[in-house]
Amino acid sequence: MYAPIFLLFVVSILSACGGGGGGGGGGGDSSTAAAQVFSRFIFATNDGHDRVSVYAIDQRSNRLELTGQAVFGNQLRYGTLHPTRNFLYVASQITGQIHQLSIGADGSLTDIGSIAGNTWHMAIHPSGNFLYSVGLGNSISMYSIATDGTLGSIGTLTSPSTSDAVFIAIHPSGNSAYVSNFANDELIQFNIAANGVLSEMATP
Repeated sequence: MYAPIFLLFVVSILSACGGGGGGGGGGGDSSTAAAQVFSRFIFATNDGHDRVSVYAIDQRSNRLELTGQAVFGNQLRYGTLHPTRNFLYVASQITGQIHQLSIGADGSLTDIGSIAGNTWHMAIHPSGNFLYSVGLGNSISMYSIATDGTLGSIGTLTSPSTSDAVFIAIHPSGNSAYVSNFANDELIQFNIAANGVLSEMATP
């Protein structure tokens, strides 16, 4: 019997590539969790135990089997996958840090470091070259992504419109970003420059 968890992501690690989608899962003594699923694996964060659990998905029955756990961080709330499916980024609700993990062919996770941020929600640019995070600090943090998956800060955007930002989405073209503001129920629109830096769109 699996304890309930919150599900976030479905992806595929099969032959180092694959598509995304929605999916389910479960896990052990999870209290509050978020999961990222490959066609062969599901990754579940658990803020109650500060870990990322890895489950293998049986290809015939779709049942889950716990295959490993990586323990780190503090109240891990949200994660996002790099488009190459080689890296997983997990946010700590308490510290705001973004933990960077590489994904092995067998679904195993390796901690490759962490970086400061004000993180509640994250989104990765379609090119795989930039990551954006919002939350906690009433600003948008912008990062470059190196070929080894590590993040480097390229600036922080703070303005009245980014106060209480809680969610960010990137247009598939990679030219625009959209941020939801919890305090005033607004969607704020941003341009994305070639270097990944955001700038707020002018009001029409």
